[in-house]
Parts: sequence; C-alpha cells; structure tokens
Amino acid sequence: MKKIIDDIIILKTKKCSKNFECLLFETQTGLKKKVDRVVSRDVLFVHCNERICHYYLSSGNSVICNCPTRKEIYKKYNF
Repeated sequence: MKKIIDDIIILKTKKCSKNFECLLFETQTGLKKKVDRVVSRDVLFVHCNERICHYYLSSGNSVICNCPTRKEIYKKYNF
C-alpha cells in the first residue's frame, strides 16, 4: 500500500491519542472529518465533535483542526 503521509509529519503528530482514527478513508481522497473551509492553507475548519482530541480548537460555532497529519492530507489532495 502506498504511503499517504511522510513519517516526518506523522512524528509531528505526537499528541494523537486516538491512533489517527479521524483519518480513516471513506473514499480514495476523502476523509472522515470533512473540511468546511480553509484559511491560508493552515487553518482547516472541520465537522468534528471530538473535544478529547488535542488538535481540536473551538472557534465560536466552528471547529479548527490543528493536526499536522490532517493538514498534510488536505494539502496533498486539495491544492
């Protein structure tokens, strides 16, 4: 199976306590947690209720995902 994310990015994602389960594929390039909008390629607003996740940032009624792995996958498949 082809590697989607480099090991360096995975290593930067040190705080993942859920064994990267939010990155499970629904389709070849789609992700379980859908991105609503993006600000400057590094701020991803997502549909996510995982308040336990260390990369979950609440922003009013929205959620920002600050996960290095999630950001990298988005950059690879959407830019």
